[in-house]
Amino acid sequence: MRRKTIPRIAALALAAGLAAPAAAQVNFNSFEISEPLTVSQIETLLGVANTQAIEGVALGPGSTIFIVHLDNNSNQTIAHIDLSDLDNPAAAFTKSAADIAADLGAPYDGTANFPILVSEFVWDPTANVIYFADSSVAGVDLEYALLALDVGSATQEVSEVLRSEDIFGLHSHGTLADGTIVANLGEEREDFFPGEEASVGLIDPSAPSYELIYDEDDFLAAGPAGADELPPESIAVDPTNDDVYVFCHDDKELFVIRDIQDAAERELVWLDIEGWGGIVDIHGLSVDSDSNLYGFDEESEALVIWTGAETNDLSAASTFSLSFDDIAEELRGTGAPEFEPEEWRGIKARKINDTQAEVWLSSKDSSYGVVRVLFGDEPTSVPNWMIMN
Repeated sequence: MRRKTIPRIAALALAAGLAAPAAAQVNFNSFEISEPLTVSQIETLLGVANTQAIEGVALGPGSTIFIVHLDNNSNQTIAHIDLSDLDNPAAAFTKSAADIAADLGAPYDGTANFPILVSEFVWDPTANVIYFADSSVAGVDLEYALLALDVGSATQEVSEVLRSEDIFGLHSHGTLADGTIVANLGEEREDFFPGEEASVGLIDPSAPSYELIYDEDDFLAAGPAGADELPPESIAVDPTNDDVYVFCHDDKELFVIRDIQDAAERELVWLDIEGWGGIVDIHGLSVDSDSNLYGFDEESEALVIWTGAETNDLSAASTFSLSFDDIAEELRGTGAPEFEPEEWRGIKARKINDTQAEVWLSSKDSSYGVVRVLFGDEPTSVPNWMIMN
């Protein structure tokens, strides 16, 4: 495995220029790409015969990750995988579609494509649960279910948090420090519920219901002049301060919601990032503990990073870009299968130490397994995937 240092991409550079990173910051020019889990390793760990896609990845406690595997018969399996020894990865547990159906008391005959994962999935360290959404619980039309998988229990049981028409269209979510879930209902909701718009709202797991906070009209009011359509689609929660970042389609703009739980102090702010607005087409967001913002850019087919999120001082911010062609070539060589940034969720990022950060992502097809991009200084003598906060 070799480490690369690349020039910053001029097309995404901010007007203020791109000075060398200050002390105790990540140098995003320097990166290392690896594939900690190949498709064949995943199939062996899960005991499955084939792979259609690895539909997402989430970061778990310590040196563990979670993935969602899809086989050629459209069966989904959630797996918790320990990567403390990369030569011998181990599955802490797997949860098949049939297992989830049994936990919920729902019918499953092996052909019902249950569950149908319709959003990214998120591990909440406070509750030690994975939240994910399903569109086919008990086969009720227009009802979506937000489900919770109890990671810490002996049986890893799945239960319903909320099943309702009120969350139809849920496809992106995150958790706040107190365990409250921030949810995004996509623009497809408008097709089935005339007069309702794509929105961002809150779900309290202890007394679950959907509380609408901002809908598309609010984003249009706060956004740039001349914007016609700004349905919120992708969201990410800053783990340090509960700021909620929201990317809106179709005019491709980025916003942040401050103090989302405080009606008196709540604020929706449009982030006018040079080189992003109307150009960068994000399909999946993540924020690390330094408030660096990461996203899939479908327009340029690249991983993009913005380092100005903590202060929103746009004059001092920097943006970086790493193309999916570079990732594919690094892993498979020239002529490698493309790594397509389709409309799926799965990007997860975190700060490892003062000068290193990592991004985990998964492939839409069976060409790649789980991919990790390590940014920053050379790895230390301690295995870098174990240096996690």
